[in-house]
Amino acid sequence: NLPINFIRRNGVLYGIRPENIFVRNLSDNDSSGWLMANLIRQEMLGAQKVLYLKLGKEDLTVSVDSNFEAEGTVLLIRFNKEKIMTFNYS
Repeated sequence: NLPINFIRRNGVLYGIRPENIFVRNLSDNDSSGWLMANLIRQEMLGAQKVLYLKLGKEDLTVSVDSNFEAEGTVLLIRFNKEKIMTFNYS
Protein backbone atom coordinates (compact mmCIF):
# COMPACT_ATOMS: atom_id res chain seq x y z
CA ASN A 1 0.00 0.00 0.00
CA LEU A 2 1.15 3.48 -0.85
CA PRO A 3 1.09 6.20 1.83
CA ILE A 4 -1.90 8.52 2.07
CA ASN A 5 -1.60 12.04 0.60
CA PHE A 6 -2.15 14.99 2.94
CA ILE A 7 -3.00 18.49 1.76
CA ARG A 8 -3.31 21.49 4.11
CA ARG A 9 -5.75 24.26 3.23
CA ASN A 10 -7.31 26.97 5.44
CA GLY A 11 -6.85 25.19 8.78
CA VAL A 12 -8.04 21.84 7.48
CA LEU A 13 -5.93 18.78 6.75
CA TYR A 14 -7.30 16.69 3.87
CA GLY A 15 -6.25 13.11 3.32
CA ILE A 16 -6.75 11.04 0.20
CA ARG A 17 -5.37 7.69 -0.85
CA PRO A 18 -3.35 7.45 -4.10
CA GLU A 19 -5.97 5.21 -5.77
CA ASN A 20 -8.70 7.83 -5.13
CA ILE A 21 -7.15 10.49 -7.35
CA PHE A 22 -8.25 10.45 -10.99
CA VAL A 23 -5.71 11.38 -13.66
CA ARG A 24 -6.08 12.46 -17.29
CA ASN A 25 -3.78 13.91 -19.87
CA LEU A 26 -3.90 17.63 -20.51
CA SER A 27 -4.75 16.90 -24.15
CA ASP A 28 -8.13 15.42 -23.13
CA ASN A 29 -10.92 17.77 -24.19
CA ASP A 30 -12.99 18.79 -21.14
CA SER A 31 -10.78 20.00 -18.29
CA SER A 32 -13.48 21.78 -16.23
CA GLY A 33 -13.40 20.60 -12.60
CA TRP A 34 -9.87 19.24 -12.97
CA LEU A 35 -6.66 20.60 -11.43
CA MET A 36 -3.30 20.83 -13.19
CA ALA A 37 -0.41 19.00 -11.56
CA ASN A 38 3.21 18.58 -12.62
CA LEU A 39 4.53 15.08 -13.21
CA ILE A 40 7.84 14.65 -11.36
CA ARG A 41 8.44 10.97 -12.11
CA GLN A 42 6.69 7.64 -12.61
CA GLU A 43 7.42 4.13 -11.44
CA MET A 44 6.07 0.76 -12.59
CA LEU A 45 4.90 -1.58 -9.80
CA GLY A 46 3.47 -4.66 -11.49
CA ALA A 47 -0.12 -4.02 -12.60
CA GLN A 48 0.00 -0.42 -11.42
CA LYS A 49 2.02 2.67 -12.19
CA VAL A 50 2.81 5.20 -9.48
CA LEU A 51 2.89 8.85 -10.50
CA TYR A 52 4.69 11.38 -8.32
CA LEU A 53 3.05 14.77 -8.84
CA LYS A 54 3.38 18.32 -7.58
CA LEU A 55 0.16 20.29 -6.96
CA GLY A 56 1.28 23.77 -6.00
CA LYS A 57 3.59 23.16 -3.04
CA GLU A 58 2.08 19.77 -2.23
CA ASP A 59 3.62 16.44 -3.27
CA LEU A 60 1.10 13.79 -4.34
CA THR A 61 1.44 10.09 -5.02
CA VAL A 62 -1.13 8.67 -7.43
CA SER A 63 -1.78 5.06 -8.39
CA VAL A 64 -3.00 4.37 -11.94
CA ASP A 65 -3.31 1.36 -14.20
CA SER A 66 0.01 0.34 -15.75
CA ASN A 67 -1.45 1.09 -19.22
CA PHE A 68 -1.79 4.81 -18.48
CA GLU A 69 0.57 6.83 -20.68
CA ALA A 70 1.39 10.32 -19.47
CA GLU A 71 1.59 12.81 -22.34
CA GLY A 72 4.03 15.46 -21.17
CA THR A 73 4.80 16.79 -17.72
CA VAL A 74 1.45 18.42 -16.90
CA LEU A 75 -1.51 16.21 -16.03
CA LEU A 76 -5.09 16.84 -14.96
CA ILE A 77 -6.19 15.43 -11.61
CA ARG A 78 -9.43 15.25 -9.67
CA PHE A 79 -10.11 13.84 -6.23
CA ASN A 80 -12.83 11.28 -5.56
CA LYS A 81 -14.84 13.54 -3.23
CA GLU A 82 -16.51 10.60 -1.52
CA LYS A 83 -13.09 9.33 -0.38
CA ILE A 84 -11.57 12.56 1.00
CA MET A 85 -10.92 12.52 4.75
CA THR A 86 -10.78 15.78 6.71
CA PHE A 87 -8.97 16.55 9.96
CA ASN A 88 -8.67 19.74 12.00
CA TYR A 89 -5.13 20.85 12.73
CA SER A 90 -3.45 23.88 14.23
